[in-house]
Amino acid sequence: MQSGAATAEDVDNVMKYGLGLRYAALGPFGTADFGGLDTFEHISSYLFADLCDQKEGSQVLQDMVANGRLGVKSGAGFYDYSGDKAETATKQRDEMFIKLAKVLYFDK
Repeated sequence: MQSGAATAEDVDNVMKYGLGLRYAALGPFGTADFGGLDTFEHISSYLFADLCDQKEGSQVLQDMVANGRLGVKSGAGFYDYSGDKAETATKQRDEMFIKLAKVLYFDK
């Protein structure tokens, strides 16, 4: 907000209708695994300079991407998705999203 990149309402809406559900269901590292660590690494490589004192992207993400650990799509990221684990994790994520959405937005 201080930099003018977003209003309080913008930030609240992103958290309520987007990231908040993902973080509640998956946590930040699970969310990154599903989004693709290469994607998160790329975004952090230019966004960090505008959002914090750190001028370079995450070294942890850079190392993981360099080692082919891209998240669900590669079978490994912060978590192991080998074999049927990716399908199971995706199903669990989807079920949790539905439950959360029902409680938060539809059961009123």
